[in-house]
Amino acid sequence: MRDVNSLLLSCLEHYWKTFHFTRIYEGEWKDRATGKNTIRRFYDEREWRAVTFNPDAKLLFQFEDIKHIIVTAEAERKEMGELMINLTDQLKIPNAAAVWSLIKIGDQIYGDV
Repeated sequence: MRDVNSLLLSCLEHYWKTFHFTRIYEGEWKDRATGKNTIRRFYDEREWRAVTFNPDAKLLFQFEDIKHIIVTAEAERKEMGELMINLTDQLKIPNAAAVWSLIKIGDQIYGDV
């Protein structure tokens, strides 16, 4: 019985450490713009997730690694853009236009999906 308990505990620990990386392959989706329910294949989105159990860990990347920054509203876009422009030297941003070209409002991208 002890071996079964050890095995079960090991499986549960593995699940607890990895379930943050999972996502359902396909499921029901409600379009925010139209309110229409459809079946959507989430796997096709290819999003990145960074999960760590170390509170001191940092995800490091360069400005040129960023392809899109998706926000929910124009006010958030403005706030994010101004914050990044204020950190131009620290973030090694070539110019303000580069920042604004990356930041998109979600509904503009996904509204017709």
